[in-house]
Amino acid sequence: MLCLIGVAGGIPPALLLLTTPSTVVPVGQAVQFTITGQRTAGETLQITNLTQSFTIPVQDDHATTTNLVSSPRAITYEAQLIQRKTGAILGVSPPIVIDYTFVPNGTNHGYTGTTGPAFAWLTGLTAATQRQHPALMVDPSGRNFRHQWWWGTAQGWHSTAFTAGDTHMFSDLPPGLVSLTAYVNRTTFPDRKPYLTKVKTVVIAGGESFPAGWTVTPSVSSIGQSVRITAPKGYAAYQFWWAPQGGTNGQWTSSGEYSPRRSVSVAFNEPGAWKVTAYGRTAGGHSSSLGSLLVNVND
Repeated sequence: MLCLIGVAGGIPPALLLLTTPSTVVPVGQAVQFTITGQRTAGETLQITNLTQSFTIPVQDDHATTTNLVSSPRAITYEAQLIQRKTGAILGVSPPIVIDYTFVPNGTNHGYTGTTGPAFAWLTGLTAATQRQHPALMVDPSGRNFRHQWWWGTAQGWHSTAFTAGDTHMFSDLPPGLVSLTAYVNRTTFPDRKPYLTKVKTVVIAGGESFPAGWTVTPSVSSIGQSVRITAPKGYAAYQFWWAPQGGTNGQWTSSGEYSPRRSVSVAFNEPGAWKVTAYGRTAGGHSSSLGSLLVNVND
């Protein structure tokens, strides 16, 4: 989705276009950008956060925000064409304005007797490299609420006592699909029901880590958000397949014919863990499996 406004004064426009799957993004979620346009061997690209005045590195015409936004606000980004030798800005793209906003609690799992305002949101999940120790963080309300942290599988749910912290790291989760959530109550008598509210449930692939050579950006996404999956190097052409694990539609989807590009962008349409498999073909026409991984998708 594009949001085009005027070009910054004093710097000429370039034949660049900065795009992103959506200009409305949940607080705490990374944003993936794509730049289209031509450049010479003596030129490179970067993306600049104009609101907070820092740059985002670009690789293969793609970039992902690393400084996650922790509160609702609008931030403006633009792509810049840079001269490698001098670092001079040769031109800029039309800017994009990203509106970071709170996303209400999900209703797909958990305790249904909650009352009160839905003031708690998922704002962070670190599960890219250590899937067995993901950290779930709810919106820091500053109102001294207590949180009870839960994880569950098809075999049942497990919980902690109510604690004062806004973040909890889960340890030693079993392999397979695991749901994470939290309940919120007041400081006085925190165990009294009904709880004040329940935060959004996150479904992850517990006990999994990405195979060597694979990258997934962002590592945890939402329904409809574009996810860029990159397979290991070393092959002339690639083909990708993906399917939901335990979802309502188990049919595999293909990226199409073999392509020289070793990356594919997918917008998954169901919450939970999706299995992605890739095949590589050599210049001599021999194909082999490059393995598979699980991609986590929030509701």
